[in-house]
Amino acid sequence: MLVGCSESNDVGVQNPIGVNERNVVSDNMKAGIAKALALKMSNTQLRKFVKTEVARQFDGDNNFLLIETLDKMIVESVNGKTRSFKSILFGEKNDESWRVKKDSLFEFNPLIQVAVPNSPNFSNENWDTETTIPLVAYIPSKIVDDVIHAYDSEGKEVLLSASTAPTQPVVVISENERLIGFPKLTTSPNARLRLPCAEAYFSTISTDYYLMYDLNSVCDGGAGGGGTTPPLGNSQGACTRDSRQNKDVLTKMKFNSIGDLRDVNSWFDGGQELQITIVFATANGAITKLTKYASGNDRDFRSCNWLGLNCSPSWFNINQEILTWDKSIYGDAMLYNWLERDGGDPVEYTTSFSTTFNNSDGSKSTINNQIKFTYSDKDDLFGDAIVEYCDNANGDGYLYGINKMSFYVKEK
Repeated sequence: MLVGCSESNDVGVQNPIGVNERNVVSDNMKAGIAKALALKMSNTQLRKFVKTEVARQFDGDNNFLLIETLDKMIVESVNGKTRSFKSILFGEKNDESWRVKKDSLFEFNPLIQVAVPNSPNFSNENWDTETTIPLVAYIPSKIVDDVIHAYDSEGKEVLLSASTAPTQPVVVISENERLIGFPKLTTSPNARLRLPCAEAYFSTISTDYYLMYDLNSVCDGGAGGGGTTPPLGNSQGACTRDSRQNKDVLTKMKFNSIGDLRDVNSWFDGGQELQITIVFATANGAITKLTKYASGNDRDFRSCNWLGLNCSPSWFNINQEILTWDKSIYGDAMLYNWLERDGGDPVEYTTSFSTTFNNSDGSKSTINNQIKFTYSDKDDLFGDAIVEYCDNANGDGYLYGINKMSFYVKEK
């Protein structure tokens, strides 16, 4: 699933309360939901329901949103009696003490999900719902001392390791990583300068949420649409991009080792959610960020023998167009910033890169660009690579290597 979105500022979910307070309330919600679900896991029909909803993979991963399923009906017995998922979880009166009324959940934390991770010992595909009753764990905003709390079907607490996959089957209450929130356009005309063309998957009062793969273009025809076409006068230069007028393409990436792949995702995280931000400057000092996303399951990034052993990293195809690189406009360098998204609290990261421009009088001007990124404290930041105009763009393109992974960029 491959997407791109051009943005002029960092975007994220805006909350009317402080981050710490939000985390406490959200963690209490997830803990209550996890215990409630665990207590009902002895219900075979409920287990079948969870497996079926997870298997739909609405975002490509093994999960479903709680807000989309609370009102769905479950056939509980051979006599055809049905009850809603919500009433099975929380009782017919939907006990207020759980703080999970659908309307308040929808506004406060609509990304709470039920997930079945692909751990070495358990997956949704091999879950025998007739015989296997899993634990239900919840993932807190901050993991302390490597501990994740889970519950069994009697409501007893079980402590799991965050770093080591459990031997028991586990269903997880966590927050979705493939829906991206954009604050709604308010009274400020600059609040969102580039609007995605796709419809939001859903909206709250303050935020529109988009699936990653729906953010593949911007309605204003900005940089996400492909940039500019260089003048024909550039066709006789010394670099491969001088003789052509095609867009750059981010073709593929690969983790440097199986260990690097495993380090990026914990056993409870589900698949990989990659975010690539391409930064380029203009001679007047303006900075533009073009963000691309790619997601896949762990098996999409590795190859193994028929027994599932002796695995090695494999190339993951992205094939995402960037823009047509006009050196007179964008200079001789761009920065590619890579991370794997895992949610969490916002933190800032600052880096820099230099861009050189040719002046009309034959001289050159170099600008040192200071770049600030806002990402999550749980994200895996791979780092930055400088892509230069004169790097070989023919064939497979130029191979770039940064922490834990490598990637190719070529000219189409």
